[in-house]
Amino acid sequence: MIRIFSEGPPSDQLRRLEQGSAITILHDGSPGELASTWEIRDLNLRRTEPRGALADYRGSAQYESILTILGFSRRLEAVRVDLAHGAGCAAFVTDNPDVLRRKPALESLLGMRFFHPVRDAAAIEDQASGSGP
Repeated sequence: MIRIFSEGPPSDQLRRLEQGSAITILHDGSPGELASTWEIRDLNLRRTEPRGALADYRGSAQYESILTILGFSRRLEAVRVDLAHGAGCAAFVTDNPDVLRRKPALESLLGMRFFHPVRDAAAIEDQASGSGP
């Protein structure tokens, strides 16, 4: 089964794919592996809130490269991408333009696909069915 990280609430399409047993969705509020690696409440911070322990996050061996690609002002996004990669997700679904603009570099580094939830709906279906790259 393919794991897909959804930044924010999963779309109806992702929920349908999960109900059909094509994928497992992990998201900001997922219990389990993500919570054991990082406190989920820290992932839900608004950009204007103090980061607290976020500045202390060390992450995986790829984290510094992810942070370099996204930019140091995008630490929260880098943590989310790093956690999804560490949890074995094959794809990361987001409408965040800062992440999507850097899609080629992130995909090359991590081997994980990045999708927009609406524009890339067909590609998400392909990924879930195993026919995507």
